[in-house]
Amino acid sequence: FVPSPFFIQLHPLRPTAIKMNKMITQGHSEPKSNANLTSSEREAKKQLKSELKFQRKVKKLQTRVKHAISRNDPVVEKSAREELEALLSKKADSGDDDQLQQQHLPTFISYPPNNDNNAQGQAALDEVLFIFRRLLASIDEDDKEKIRDEKIQQTEKARYLLRNMTKGTQSKSMFRDISALRGYARQKFYGRASLIIESLGKLSPNALEAAASSFHNHLDDQQRQEQKLQMDIMNMCWERLGSIEKMCSLGCGPGNDAVGLSAFLRHSFKGEVPDREVAMLDYAIDEWNDAVLDGLIPILVPDYVSRISCHCCDITKQITDDKTEHFVENSD
Repeated sequence: FVPSPFFIQLHPLRPTAIKMNKMITQGHSEPKSNANLTSSEREAKKQLKSELKFQRKVKKLQTRVKHAISRNDPVVEKSAREELEALLSKKADSGDDDQLQQQHLPTFISYPPNNDNNAQGQAALDEVLFIFRRLLASIDEDDKEKIRDEKIQQTEKARYLLRNMTKGTQSKSMFRDISALRGYARQKFYGRASLIIESLGKLSPNALEAAASSFHNHLDDQQRQEQKLQMDIMNMCWERLGSIEKMCSLGCGPGNDAVGLSAFLRHSFKGEVPDREVAMLDYAIDEWNDAVLDGLIPILVPDYVSRISCHCCDITKQITDDKTEHFVENSD
């Protein structure tokens, strides 16, 4: 559907787009192309892009520290803190901002409670953390000293894998390193599963009502009609979520999306829980099985889902390819 003003209010522009637009359109009715910018405007734009890039890096590291604290992972926490401090020190040394470290460091040393005050959402997040800690216990050694050394090694290898995945330069051979995959799960599992819960939670009737009421009086009649239509669509999606029985996770990796959705459904919809099945599909499914999934599946079955099956899938090919179509068509 075509986004209405209501949809745009719920999904605002990224800060980058807003700031760039304000800068370029100052004094002009239409945005100026790069070719029409003066040298001072181009320099200002360049500096702004650099600052926004820096802020994204800071936020990324702050989030990494937050997630490491929540999952009680001092190795990743220490590494992320050191990386953030180095980033802030480098920025301060450039003379751009003498107050830089004072501005950013306190925000990652102490984190406020999760913004989602909904009790069901928080319960689902707690459930994910419980599952994640059980998973780590199943794959870590009993020797604490050996665990510490392995965490450091896993973190370094996971970074290498993540850099290549970000650029799309990863190869199948990179997934054969069990330390890299476990390091990936250690860093990303909880955050990615939590993102599923927080995203789907925005479809809840209470969240929609709160979002709509904040600007309902500022809409004209046509916009109110569009608002009502989209509210009806989102409520329908919410009701559909409650009846999910078959899930399909494409590019499942260590299974974080399936865990996030399972925890979300368990705590958001009360009453009789249907028997849910999960199909996990990934190009490197055998490698993920050996590294993580073989330890995760016994935790999830039968307490969270009735059955989990794992299959190979190449997401760079059409969905109609081989078995992929079957699992997508049969999922809810």
